[in-house]
Amino acid sequence: MNVIIGLSVVSATFPMLYNQSLAVMGQFLSLLISGCVRMYIIAQSAEDLRESSQRFSISVYNIQWIGKSRKMTNIVLFMMQRSEKPFEVSMGGFFPALSLEYYSHFLTTISSYFMAMRTTINS
Repeated sequence: MNVIIGLSVVSATFPMLYNQSLAVMGQFLSLLISGCVRMYIIAQSAEDLRESSQRFSISVYNIQWIGKSRKMTNIVLFMMQRSEKPFEVSMGGFFPALSLEYYSHFLTTISSYFMAMRTTINS
């Protein structure tokens, strides 16, 4: 999905490189903005999930479980073990985990591609 959004954002910049009418540029500008907003919403949600899982692991660690029943001890130990690694939204190892840091890197990369294309076309 990130590749599709990235390609739509990059392709939305092409009419801005050439002298196009305002109507055409407006259409592609809306595609550019909607792609960036969609990516931000996805990255923000993934960041919230990661932070929530970290808060959960801290709260599990602070549970008063010593001296309780064996069943409760086993459940708390299991939850501690499962919460050692925070939840992250990833693409199966093809891309890094989604986060706001990934989103900022995405915007930086897209803007550098745009500037490189613009320099190449205008020279």
